[in-house]
Amino acid sequence: MNKPAYNRKNLINQSFGRLKVVNPIGKNKYGRMIWLCKCICGNLHKCSTHDLLTGHTKSCGCFKKEITSNLRKKNLIGLRFDKLIVLKEIQKDYNISNRKIKRIYYLCRCDCGKMKEIYGQYLRNGETKTCGCGKYSGFKIWNTEHWRGGFKEKQKRSDAKRRLDYRYVMKKRISALIRDSLINHSPGKNGRKWEQLVGYNIDELIKRLKNTIPNNYKWENFINNKTDLQIDHIIPIVAFKFTIPNDLAFKQCWALSNLRLLPAKENLSKGAKLIYPFIPLLPLAVNQ
Repeated sequence: MNKPAYNRKNLINQSFGRLKVVNPIGKNKYGRMIWLCKCICGNLHKCSTHDLLTGHTKSCGCFKKEITSNLRKKNLIGLRFDKLIVLKEIQKDYNISNRKIKRIYYLCRCDCGKMKEIYGQYLRNGETKTCGCGKYSGFKIWNTEHWRGGFKEKQKRSDAKRRLDYRYVMKKRISALIRDSLINHSPGKNGRKWEQLVGYNIDELIKRLKNTIPNNYKWENFINNKTDLQIDHIIPIVAFKFTIPNDLAFKQCWALSNLRLLPAKENLSKGAKLIYPFIPLLPLAVNQ
């Protein structure tokens, strides 16, 4: 089999771009002759006959680096990048994998007064806009005593308003109770309002509870102080077997006729005791 013509050529002392052929050093896995070349920058580079003759390789790589460097290198001195003003160019050398790499940094002054050296690419692409002073500004504002004090006062005013709105208090309490009763049986309310689950509204609930207020107690004892009066299930929740809010047992458990107000101590002592015999309903889904 005849060898390709370019493999039989003698390229010693010939120049190709920035490369000058020194001598052959062998063949590559494709059977092409490999030449040791010297670049005008002083580096030695290995090239195949094919790459030299076709013009694919013209330097050791320095030519491409120079073009890239000239494209990237711009005079940024005096320019503003958001809060940064460029004052001076700084060239730094790094050793990465036994290779020397040069990078251009810029000394910048931030509007806050701090000086910082920033990589030029980060300035051009907008990745760095400050010395870092504004990075946690939101957290610093939140963490100041003045802000926290203002938040606490605002929260106090909001809590005071909610305590006066007994309808809001009632909705929160009944919603929490229903959620707690469901948590051991099913995933919960699944985002539904408690009125949709029990079949009555807040006005009907308030009317029922007011009719069950014990002697020597007032409605305000329940609204303003959780430790005075509590909502009690006449037939305890544990006596009902339900898995989802659509079960008849759940409806019976949270029926208005099964709810009343009791003094907190009496409710705690009663616990899950039944006052009279009760036959629970089997879980049965309600068709909707």
